[in-house]
Amino acid sequence: MESWQGMVKYSQQRSEIMMEQERNELEIFWNGILSENKAEIIESFLSISADEQRHCLNHLRMMVYADGWQAEQRRAAGFALGVLDPDQKKE
Repeated sequence: MESWQGMVKYSQQRSEIMMEQERNELEIFWNGILSENKAEIIESFLSISADEQRHCLNHLRMMVYADGWQAEQRRAAGFALGVLDPDQKKE
């Protein structure tokens, strides 16, 4: 039987792996959303829940309109908004 310390180490390693997988999934998701490829944007967007979709749209709006984002990020976010929320008007 494993020692308590071994079990803790295993648990920590498992948590790190799971966190890395979540980071990878988020990176894949946002790469799709910001790809400026209509099919990829839609596929990524449809892979999340309706609540997450609302958060995604709000985040994209923030990327387009709030300070602190690079021009390339703004452009990609604006493109994604145009695909996902075509009635959204740019300022």
